[in-house]
Amino acid sequence: MTARQMRELIERLIEAGQWRQGDLDILIVVDAGYDVPRLAFLLEDLPVQVLGRMRSDRVLRRAVPPREPHTMGRPPRHSGEFVFGDPSTWGAYPMPRPRPRPASTGRPPPRHGIVFTRGGPTAPRGPPSRAPSRSSRAP
Repeated sequence: MTARQMRELIERLIEAGQWRQGDLDILIVVDAGYDVPRLAFLLEDLPVQVLGRMRSDRVLRRAVPPREPHTMGRPPRHSGEFVFGDPSTWGAYPMPRPRPRPASTGRPPPRHGIVFTRGGPTAPRGPPSRAPSRSSRAP
């Protein structure tokens, strides 16, 4: 399913009255075959949260910090790396502010926190390249 198909499905749910302003966000759960940060970026204007499994060897790039005034030269495209398999790269990092939620949802706060991802034009597109599998080799 593509982001366009997900967008159309969510818009149909909203039109049918299955989601209204003030309701909890729609939870989209995907497997590791999807680029979760990119999908979250493409659907950020809809009332959804995207949850997906990411490969343990995945490397994400942090957002570039604000540029100092009167700085010369080309701005960096990326800041530091976040490597899932290397805890020394995790560090303390300011998280983006969550979208405002309804005043009372009647549910207790989550025990494990909320995960935020950023996607965008600089986010890696698609899974990392791998060696061809047996099924893709010519006989």
